[in-house]
Amino acid sequence: MSNSEKINICKNCGEENPAANSVCDSCGADLLGKKGNKTSGNNQQNKKNRKQDLVLSTRNMLVFIIVLVIAGLFVLIASGTFDEPAAVVDQNTNTQHNHSDNPHGGVDMNSLQKINELQQAYENNPENTRALIDLAHLLNDSGFYEKAIQRYKEYLEISPKEADVWVDMGVCYYQLQQYDSAISAMNKGLEIKPDHQIAHFNLGIVYMASGAMEKAKDWWQKAVNLNPNTNIGKKAQDLLNSN
Repeated sequence: MSNSEKINICKNCGEENPAANSVCDSCGADLLGKKGNKTSGNNQQNKKNRKQDLVLSTRNMLVFIIVLVIAGLFVLIASGTFDEPAAVVDQNTNTQHNHSDNPHGGVDMNSLQKINELQQAYENNPENTRALIDLAHLLNDSGFYEKAIQRYKEYLEISPKEADVWVDMGVCYYQLQQYDSAISAMNKGLEIKPDHQIAHFNLGIVYMASGAMEKAKDWWQKAVNLNPNTNIGKKAQDLLNSN
């Protein structure tokens, strides 16, 4: 067989090459088995390129994730997710409450002791309505809203014409996100005392929380109209200006 008919099969890629070739026409591998052939160099370059591609892919992925996080934060801020929630106000205790409050975060041993003392005083003397209403207010301020509502109801069975107590009970319902009950209780307070400014202000907060912003504005405007110079009147005006 002549040299022109002989072939040399590349061990690297399997390509058939003329016998006279020293390197593979397809992949450049050394057909004579010498060290330092093109295949080795190409393989090393390919590995290097693949490593660089991996680094670039990882870097691009990190940049993409960072962009998504920043975009997400922007959307949350723009939508008001991180805005401080508006507060409702207890009439008798002059305390503001936010939905973001830890329900029992402000309770200390002194408050718990005082609650137990008031509860014991009322149980020993059911006619001690002062202990009963003080107990209801303290339970409210301490975040025990369901227990406070129970005590407010007991008190209102005895003294149903106290507008402040109806409003304070409405605050507890608001904290439990029972908005219909909150609105009902506060309106009971307004039936007794139509110029109850805090009730007007709080009704605006409850309607805002329930998604009825136009009704909320109506109640804040009524609160301002009652007296724009009080703290509540000024807070109502601020809410009108910002909404």
